[in-house]
Amino acid sequence: MAGGTDRSGTFSIADVLFGEALIAVSAHLDSALATYRGGDAAGALVHANRSLESMPRISRDLWRYNELATALNQAAAAVSSAIRGRRPETQVAAARDAYDDLSARAVGAAVGEAASSPAYRASVVVALLRTAAAASEAGIPDDARALVARARSLAGTLWGGAISPEEVDRAFESLSADPGDVRGPVAAIATALHDSFDALVDLEPGPREILDHVAELLEGAAEAVAAGDLFRADKLVGQAYVEGYARARPALQGWTSEAELDDLVGTQIRRAIAAGEPVDDLIHRARHLLAAAPL
Repeated sequence: MAGGTDRSGTFSIADVLFGEALIAVSAHLDSALATYRGGDAAGALVHANRSLESMPRISRDLWRYNELATALNQAAAAVSSAIRGRRPETQVAAARDAYDDLSARAVGAAVGEAASSPAYRASVVVALLRTAAAASEAGIPDDARALVARARSLAGTLWGGAISPEEVDRAFESLSADPGDVRGPVAAIATALHDSFDALVDLEPGPREILDHVAELLEGAAEAVAAGDLFRADKLVGQAYVEGYARARPALQGWTSEAELDDLVGTQIRRAIAAGEPVDDLIHRARHLLAAAPL
């Protein structure tokens, strides 16, 4: 799973950000298709290629589902390929739709039954709108509009298709009309989704959640070693350290086992993988320390 959830219906911030990343790719592909339909193939290709920037992260979160990750990458790349080859608009749209179908399967596989819960979907809406705000502030209004459109569509599934209550509908109308004015409407929607569906609005993972995700990545590395895929195992351990442990490390200052854990995740496990040596005991020890960290 993307962020250490179980199948009981709970989900983590990492799960929310995984779902947001999948839909953000769809939004880039929407922009590509709309631009292509407008006759600007070069501009469409820029949008399509931007969608590919998120795919390595998505693939890493799908480390248990290699075939699905490969299919997602191929579907996103197919949009770029169709645009580059000046294929008919229907072919570009079909490639985009194929990505969407696979995206729905991916979030179900990685997040589990929680992916269908109102709280999860509402949390993804909040994440999408914050990404839209960042795109707007970065001067990319086309991406901002596409992200808002995807967020609005997902929010519509929470209220039966018709956005409600009125303040949420007004906020989405404001975002759709002027993606340059984002902070107020985004905050209004996030508050409504939190109040109505218990959406997560603080989407910065804390140290404990980060360490839980590190433990999951190390489990994936152990499975990759067992399967003989040492390259993938090394990448997962590298991700566990750079994108995970290093971020939580300040909260562990003063803990007597911090140096040992840092050495295990940052050096020893990767060294053992490179040398073709067993890693199970090292990973078991690291996961034990991760669980025992006093947070």
